[in-house]
Amino acid sequence: MKKYALVALFAVVSLGMVFAATAVPPTEGNISITGEVKEAFSLKVPGTYSGTIENGSSEETWKIGDIVVASNVDGWIIHLESSNYGYLVHDPENQIAYTVTLGELAKGVTLGKDGWTSDSQHRTSKGGNAYPLSVSFGPSSEYYVAGSYSDLITVTIKHN
Repeated sequence: MKKYALVALFAVVSLGMVFAATAVPPTEGNISITGEVKEAFSLKVPGTYSGTIENGSSEETWKIGDIVVASNVDGWIIHLESSNYGYLVHDPENQIAYTVTLGELAKGVTLGKDGWTSDSQHRTSKGGNAYPLSVSFGPSSEYYVAGSYSDLITVTIKHN
């Protein structure tokens, strides 16, 4: 009986040692990381443009220059607004209507009371997207009155 008791005691001690082994540290875990990309949003417009207006015999187009938008934001828009609602103005009786082309975004649009707004655009390359701006006017069945004509186009970019 002593033999059986010794074997039983040995078995209990052996099993106890297996269950009493130290805990194994975890071999896997998760780390959550987050970051934020700041907005890059810039606009470059050409400077003041001055051109010669012929006497209205044919259509004229002035190539004003490039409007450049650089943005890492999806959903931006560009808005053009004319202080004279799309007219080169000499005085209240003498005005020349014009249309605007802005690259592939706008072709021959008028800038009435509400101006013009592009569709929603996607982010650009880091160098930005260049949109050539031009205005076209004429022909006219009558001479334009001599003098200085002007307008101011305001360009705005924004996003939601």
